[in-house]
Amino acid sequence: MLSLLIERDGRSQHQLAEPLNVHRNVMVGLVDELEQRGLIERRRHPVDRRAHAVHLLPAGRELHAEADAVVTEFEAEMPGGLSAEEAATFVGLQKRVPEHVGISHGLHPGLQGDLR
Repeated sequence: MLSLLIERDGRSQHQLAEPLNVHRNVMVGLVDELEQRGLIERRRHPVDRRAHAVHLLPAGRELHAEADAVVTEFEAEMPGGLSAEEAATFVGLQKRVPEHVGISHGLHPGLQGDLR
């Protein structure tokens, strides 16, 4: 969710739920939790009075940057002794397997059936 808000801050909860493939009721809980942690905040949506816009707070931006650094480091170390071409093939194959069995990107397989 933080990555989506980095891309475009102020999305509605509905606009965040769709690409994450989570039910709107689950999204409310996720937003509540991140808001309680001081990472995001809800504000009145500027156009739709029925919706709230979700905005990233400085602590959320900082956490995203830290997570991004960890992922970048992991991705650099993960392929081990593979060449750059072999590593690219390896990552590509890892992405294809979940897509082939119908698992949405970014969603833990254990949660897949529960959130639709």
